[in-house]
Amino acid sequence: MQPHQSTPPTLSAEQFFEMVETLLTPPMAALGYHRIHGSVNDQPGSRSILGARGSSPGGTQREDAPFLWFEFGYEAGSDDVARLVGPTDPQSQDEWWVNYEPATGRLELGDWAPVAADHVDWDIRRDHGPCSVSEVHRRLAAVAQAVSVFVQRHGGYP
Repeated sequence: MQPHQSTPPTLSAEQFFEMVETLLTPPMAALGYHRIHGSVNDQPGSRSILGARGSSPGGTQREDAPFLWFEFGYEAGSDDVARLVGPTDPQSQDEWWVNYEPATGRLELGDWAPVAADHVDWDIRRDHGPCSVSEVHRRLAAVAQAVSVFVQRHGGYP
């Protein structure tokens, strides 16, 4: 009998990108943002605040897991779209990214704050998890719903 390891379930890059594509791309397209791409970042130096070793959702070090950071981005289709979501600083709304670190369950959705912050039940700017697989899905779905509501209220993208 093998000892039980308390490794949290995580998403593979393919699963994560599929989830983002399925949940976020339709409302983002309705808002006027175009899918940039999904990528796997395996360079720990690019995320200096995290370092190469992350913490598991239980708070313990995960020395057995290599650094991985999944990134998926969207770009505003026009200056009018960026102005719609960020009237006081449209340049800051040019690109929106969702980032996920599978070793820790960390999920960053802060870029969506202009349209989703008042419509989700967590602090979208500061609460990055850790998130279980089901929590990643729930949060992405909540952000997608908030984007859809924003689009409906503003009649689509300019």
